[in-house]
Amino acid sequence: MTDINKAIIRGRAAADASVKHLTNSTLVTLRIGTDGSYQGKDGRMVERVDWHNVACWNVCEQAQGIRKGDVVQVEGQLRTRSYGEGAAKKWVTEIVASKVTVDAQDREPRAERDDVPDRSEDDIPF
Repeated sequence: MTDINKAIIRGRAAADASVKHLTNSTLVTLRIGTDGSYQGKDGRMVERVDWHNVACWNVCEQAQGIRKGDVVQVEGQLRTRSYGEGAAKKWVTEIVASKVTVDAQDREPRAERDDVPDRSEDDIPF
């Protein structure tokens, strides 16, 4: 029998992708929200959102351009890791991505505002 560790999710990015350039690799981290609903005890539909942490190591160049609200599909493996020691030890479960796809057609355009005046660094009060 062969074990299977595969995760596929499709949802919206909670924030812009975070990119960290390390000595021998690049790490892109994302938070993806997937929504759904279920019927509560009272018979009404209850909406819920699950948040997923995603780590992309060197394989996801497209992930670097992900912006908040983009529709993203992620394929990869679930990994659990810990950090800290003793009573402060924390555990994190994340998807280590092998493939990331961004649906450009579902991307919400960034708002361009004409009513905001241009400012130079000299105009900033602090």
